[in-house]
Amino acid sequence: MTMFTNRSREERVAEFNEAGGNQKYADGGGVGVHVACFGEELAEFNEAMTEYLIEPTEENRANMIKEWADCQVTLSNFAWFFDFNGNVAFNRVADSNMSKLTDGKLERREDGKILKGPDYKAPDMRGL
Repeated sequence: MTMFTNRSREERVAEFNEAGGNQKYADGGGVGVHVACFGEELAEFNEAMTEYLIEPTEENRANMIKEWADCQVTLSNFAWFFDFNGNVAFNRVADSNMSKLTDGKLERREDGKILKGPDYKAPDMRGL
């Protein structure tokens, strides 16, 4: 197996999909299978995370990380499928999240949800 650790998630996913003859949305591909796969991967991650929280062994941690990575691959697959730059989209949302800070700190509701500060700017996803 060849390792391409210097390539982005989107590049790795594109390579896999193109090798498998998968079609993008614009080429007539169906989104249903991608949604189903993500649902399965998310359920597997939730199960692995729960197992790790109950019994934090190295094996359970390794399994949780593997399932997290499967979720990441599946999400990157959506960027390939819909033909947008997932890295740029991620960074735009991360920048927007940083604009939620008030005086360098996060403010939270009673239930822990992070509030949008007065300088909050929604991410502009146009052009991706």
